[in-house]
Amino acid sequence: MSISWEINRLHHITAFASDPQENLDFFRNVLGMRFIKRTVRFDIPEKIFHLYYGDEVGTTSSIVTFFPIEDMPKGKVGKGQISGCGLVIPAKSVDYWENRFEEHKIEYTTTERDFLTISLCFRTPIER
Repeated sequence: MSISWEINRLHHITAFASDPQENLDFFRNVLGMRFIKRTVRFDIPEKIFHLYYGDEVGTTSSIVTFFPIEDMPKGKVGKGQISGCGLVIPAKSVDYWENRFEEHKIEYTTTERDFLTISLCFRTPIER
C-alpha cells in the first residue's frame, strides 16, 4: 500500500540568521512584515530562540521564521537545498518596492519572466 500526499502550499519557510536585531529590522522595517512571535527552538530551548514573521493575520504561506545564531559561519548552497524563496506583491506595487529597496540601500534586480510576472530579486541581511 502506498500513500501519496499532495502539497498545495507550504505553511512556512525557516532559515538561520546570524544577527537577531538585523533580522528583525529587515523583515519588520524594510519588508513591512508583522513580527508574530518569539518562541524557542524546542530541541535546544536554553540556547536558541525562534522568530516568526508574516502578514497581518498569519496567512498560511506568508510565514517566514528564523533561528538567530550569532557568529554562525556563512553557509553554502548545495545540492537539494532551497536557494531562495519569493513573496508575492501586487503588480501595481513594483515601483513602490523598487523605491523602498533603494531608500534602504538594498541591492536588487528586476526581471520580467513573461508579460504578466515581474520579479524583484534581493538578498536579506543573512545572505549579504
